[in-house]
Amino acid sequence: MVQSTIRIQKGNPLFEAGQLANKLYLVRMGSFKSILGSPDGRQQIIGFHLPGEILGLESFATRTYSTDAVALEDCESSPIDMSALEACARELPGLQHQIHCLIGNCLEAAQRTQFALGSMHAAERLAYFLLDLSDRFKARGLSGDALNLSMSREELGSFLGLKLETISRLMTHFDEMGLLQVHLRQVRIIDRVRLSQLLDHAADATSLGPVHR
Repeated sequence: MVQSTIRIQKGNPLFEAGQLANKLYLVRMGSFKSILGSPDGRQQIIGFHLPGEILGLESFATRTYSTDAVALEDCESSPIDMSALEACARELPGLQHQIHCLIGNCLEAAQRTQFALGSMHAAERLAYFLLDLSDRFKARGLSGDALNLSMSREELGSFLGLKLETISRLMTHFDEMGLLQVHLRQVRIIDRVRLSQLLDHAADATSLGPVHR
């Protein structure tokens, strides 16, 4: 069913909220951000999507896209016709099971993110994001330690619910503590154990200095 590839330039939408959803999109190359908007015009980034991941799964129920999917860099994506996918799934129980797993994984990831944003302090949120991104890179056969962040600090702040200044300050603190090496958007995880300890409360996040939600 994946027979073509489309190219999306940096900053352009793959799809927009409210559009009729008749396709899912497999990310082939590059990365995307999902943006959720409110009636009063406010916007928040609610996810970043890497090669091998599928965009648009939440539209199965309503058949309309609920977010804007925007390219963070020059990207390639393959559209998957939803009607054809559902028809094949009715004939192939294994495929139907895989679709259910994809949707379940998306829900589980959303729940973990909601927990992180709702209960963690700033340093913990950033550590959580970097470790989660590392795991996603490794699952795709890429380096889990050398991370090329395609999103800006401002975009990362929107996702984590933190100010741009807080993101920049924490990156500098993590670098000074020897947890990371940071050069612009190139981030290398140096001490994964200590970075993980921030989430286990085994390390005192307040030692990083005053940070704010």
